[in-house]
Amino acid sequence: MEMSGFDHNLIESRGQLSRGQRLRAQMPRRQVSRGLISLSLVSLSLVSLGLVSLGLVSLGLFMGCDTGLDVDGDATPQPDETIEIVATEYAFEPDQFTVSPGGNVTIVLINQGQDPHNIAFEFVDGIRTLDANVPPGGEGRLELEVPDLERNYTFYCPVGDHFQLGMEGTMVVAP
Repeated sequence: MEMSGFDHNLIESRGQLSRGQRLRAQMPRRQVSRGLISLSLVSLSLVSLGLVSLGLVSLGLFMGCDTGLDVDGDATPQPDETIEIVATEYAFEPDQFTVSPGGNVTIVLINQGQDPHNIAFEFVDGIRTLDANVPPGGEGRLELEVPDLERNYTFYCPVGDHFQLGMEGTMVVAP
């Protein structure tokens, strides 16, 4: 007589199965038990991994490491580098610098001249400039997203006729 297998207690109570048949009939229960144990171990491993990851981030924040997250947990663009450019009458120093494509750069314009100055970058999609001119002895900061397109980009002073007097330079975007 072939048994379908799931009403083991009823069949065993009637004594219709031999000892070997009872062992075979119990095998699915053991396999289910092993499956539940395996599933429990996998779940415990995943939870442990999550706690370890959370602990490492917390430790990084506690130790003062920069995780790239602001207080709200949002990603904030971090400058890949900072470039200081000194402006004097009708010149920038340096008048050429190189940055990597696709990153972020902070331009610090330091005005050591006698006149107000500014800095403007010509990109394919428009011009980026400081919101206000920098007075003599002052400085201004301009956050730029560097284009992905590798090429030379012109920067200049848009104040008065400073550009026509030669106050310009080149930002080279290259790896």
